[in-house]
Amino acid sequence: MNKEKGGRGKKKKRIVAYLIIIIAALTVTVSYYYYLSIYYVSTDDAFIGGQPVLIAPHVSGYVSKLYISDNEHVKKGQLLLEINPKSFQLKLNEAKVDLEVAKSKLKVAKSNYEIAIDAQNTTAIDMYRNQLLSTGSAISLEKFEHTIALYQAAKSAVKAQQALIQLSKSNVDKATANIAQSELTLSYTKIYAPASGYVTKKNFDVGSFVSTGNPVMAVVLDNKWVNANFKETQITNLRVGQPVDIEIDAYPSQTFKGTVQSIQSGTGAAFSLLPPENATGNFVKTVQRVPVKIVFKQIPDPNKYFLPLGLSVVPTVKIK
Repeated sequence: MNKEKGGRGKKKKRIVAYLIIIIAALTVTVSYYYYLSIYYVSTDDAFIGGQPVLIAPHVSGYVSKLYISDNEHVKKGQLLLEINPKSFQLKLNEAKVDLEVAKSKLKVAKSNYEIAIDAQNTTAIDMYRNQLLSTGSAISLEKFEHTIALYQAAKSAVKAQQALIQLSKSNVDKATANIAQSELTLSYTKIYAPASGYVTKKNFDVGSFVSTGNPVMAVVLDNKWVNANFKETQITNLRVGQPVDIEIDAYPSQTFKGTVQSIQSGTGAAFSLLPPENATGNFVKTVQRVPVKIVFKQIPDPNKYFLPLGLSVVPTVKIK
């Protein structure tokens, strides 16, 4: 009997000890998560964000040279591709010929203007001399009127040459502008990287025809950040400048440091293609999400941590 009672007592003590351990563990766990809920906010609705720059040609033509491949890293200003420049070079050559012709015509017009000025001066002298002679009846009135007519004709010729000079100058300016435009158009046959980043979505090859304004690839810029969508109940104490621990699913053993850069002035639903119209129909309350931009304190080394757009992220913001 004593042994049986002793065995039961020990069993009760073990049960009590287990209960104490369980209660203590639950207390620690609840306290931990309560602490986290007060001092931190986190979400798994977050992704790596960045800026993809679409590359579209300014001119249409066939691709003659290609200097990059899919997913290659390029530097700002690096030559990506060339469009066959022959037709654009011909237009530039034509514009240069037009300029030389326009300059030649301007030179002739200026020369003819000088001749017209000399003729006007000569006829003016003849007219004034004959005017004096006609008053003394040294020459006939008819001859005097003839010199007047010659002077008026010479004067009209000067005005005509002045107009022709202005027209020639205008043609020179137009030809000069055509050369500048042709040179600019020719320069568009070479497409350079607007910034450093990775080539993505390349949809052409050598020999492909590319059209003006139609994207042929994108360059995802090296600068990356985190787009996090927090519940509206989580942004009460969320502020710009707060520190963030960033965990990326692709690199579970590494934690990156970041900072809250901005909080969008509107929920994701408010900027959707079809925003909700809560004033119409039946209303069902749903928790809204607010986009928050988080920047890395130091961009992760791309040689160690490759960060394609859209990677899943879990940011934890210290709010107190």
